[in-house]
Amino acid sequence: MKTNIRLFSTKSLYLSLMAGLFFFSSCNNSDNGGEDIAGNDDAVEVIESAFTSGTQGLSDGVFVASLVATAYSTKGGNNDYCDVTFDSTLTININQAAVTANFSTTLGWTVNCNNLQVPQSLTFQRTSSGSYETNRSMGSNQVGSSWTISNLVGGNNWSFAGTYNSSGTFTSKVRNQNQWNNSFELTISEIQVSKDTYSIVSGEGTFSLLLSNSEGDSQSFEGSIVFLGNKMGTLTINGANIDLDWN
Repeated sequence: MKTNIRLFSTKSLYLSLMAGLFFFSSCNNSDNGGEDIAGNDDAVEVIESAFTSGTQGLSDGVFVASLVATAYSTKGGNNDYCDVTFDSTLTININQAAVTANFSTTLGWTVNCNNLQVPQSLTFQRTSSGSYETNRSMGSNQVGSSWTISNLVGGNNWSFAGTYNSSGTFTSKVRNQNQWNNSFELTISEIQVSKDTYSIVSGEGTFSLLLSNSEGDSQSFEGSIVFLGNKMGTLTINGANIDLDWN
């Protein structure tokens, strides 16, 4: 089943869509003769951008997946969507004071039910490509995510497990205004996502990040992150905690 949608804003227009749809540790691995080309601040800046709403990164991906999950919250009955695979294409254009963005997005999902036709989980995939600009950064991204979403019926939160990845260019508009090519991969063991706000309230995962400059020098980082809710988290760098804030 395929749906073509043109999307122009954030939450209100996402909701319109669904109405129609029915630890962070730095490895300091560098190929620049052992000299670091990027510091922890650079890595944090890129990761915060990947989580910021409007860049079509993690927050936006979780939001859209939550909207899809909302449609499958009924108990039992002749749910003809059980074990059926759906797909949709979106054109996302955002033009606001804090963010502008243009992305093409493809969604796919399957509803998994028990023998009583009660939805148990949702397998969900998203790919997105385009460009964005915020007050703090600008860039272009290829983004992908794959989730298993459980606790569809009842409770206050969904449970997400799976992967998120992004690659592209990043230009900072603050600090040293550095420019990077970047590749970011995040593996989520579990995050809890609010059924009221469609945002992450808790959870954790591990990640790897590769930054490279225009000279071809690169540096890798890897570690873990704890999600604290309210668009904040904690990264751990060699035993030291670093605050993460993507508000």
